[in-house]
Amino acid sequence: MEIEKKIEAPGPVSLAAVLHRPDKPSDAGVVVCHGMLSSKESRKHTQIARGLCARGYLALRFDFSGRGGSPGDLLGLTFTRQLDECLAVVEALRGEGARRVALVGSSMGGAVAIMAAARGGVDALATMAAVGHTDLLPERAAGEKGVALWKRKGSILMQGQRVGYAWVEDARAIDLPEQASRVDCPWLILHGERDEVVPPSDALDLQAASRMRAEVEIVPNADHRFSDDKHRDHITARIIDFIAVKLS
Repeated sequence: MEIEKKIEAPGPVSLAAVLHRPDKPSDAGVVVCHGMLSSKESRKHTQIARGLCARGYLALRFDFSGRGGSPGDLLGLTFTRQLDECLAVVEALRGEGARRVALVGSSMGGAVAIMAAARGGVDALATMAAVGHTDLLPERAAGEKGVALWKRKGSILMQGQRVGYAWVEDARAIDLPEQASRVDCPWLILHGERDEVVPPSDALDLQAASRMRAEVEIVPNADHRFSDDKHRDHITARIIDFIAVKLS
C-alpha cells in the first residue's frame, strides 16, 4: 500500500512523502533520500522503496524542500537544511511504528544520509553515488570561474533551478570524511565506475574514513544515476538484500 503523507519539518516546511506500508505490520523501516535535483518520484528511488515494501519493510520516500511536491525553492538549499529535514522524516517513520531504521541516500542525499547516520540511532546505511567531499563539490559543479560568478551574483541556474550561494558556503564548512568516521552502523557504498558527477574515488575515501568498516562496490560501466536498467536493477537488489540482512 502506498500512502501520500505530509511531514512537518523545520522551517516550517511540510514535506511531500509517500509511505510504502507492507501487508503485514512491520517494526523496521527505511527512509529514502533523493539527490540534489531529483525527487521522490525518481524511478530508482521508487523501485527501491517498492522492493523494500515487498520484502516486508516500511519505506518512506520524500521530497526535500523546493523539490517535487514539497514547497520552497533552492535559494536557501544547504546540506545542513536537508539534514534537518531528513531527521524529521526519520522521526515520522518512527511514528509509523519503526523501531529499527535504515537510511538510503543518493548523491547529495547520500551525503545527507551519512550525516544523519553519524548522529547515531540508525541501524543500517546504504549510499549510491554519494558525495564524499562536500568542500570540493562547488568547483566540481561549476568550476573556479563559475563559483566566483556564483558568489558575485548570489545564485546560479542549475537545470532550470536557481541555487543560492549558501549551498557553497555550507558545503565548504562540512568535513564529510569526519562525519563518515562516526557512522557505526553497517554501511553499503555503491558507486558507478563511470560516474561523471562524483568520482568513484569518493567512495573509496568514504570507506577509508569508516576505517574500512563500510562495504564498497564500484559498479562497472555505471553512470552517476545508474540510468541503465541493468545497473539500476543491480543496485536495487544489492540494497534490498543488504538491508534485509541488517534489519532482520
